[in-house]
Amino acid sequence: MSLIALSALLALIAGILLAVYAWRAPRRTAQVQLAREGAPLQATTAWTSGAGDEFAGLSEAARCDLVFAVAALDDERSQKLLEHALNDPAE
Repeated sequence: MSLIALSALLALIAGILLAVYAWRAPRRTAQVQLAREGAPLQATTAWTSGAGDEFAGLSEAARCDLVFAVAALDDERSQKLLEHALNDPAE
């Protein structure tokens, strides 16, 4: 048997052993159960209350820059600040 055929055979055996281990390995039941149930995120929005108070003290250009920067984040925590920005009296 040539060296190339022997190395290909060893790679095939290693792949089969890896696949069998992955199939038979014990699962982390808590994480699998959370993934199936779709557990809610544990994110906190407490930081936006302080940021919302400071938002009113910014200049119009700074408020506009902040709104665009926060909108680019597109996450749950930034939604409250964006809602506060809707009440901005500036044009």
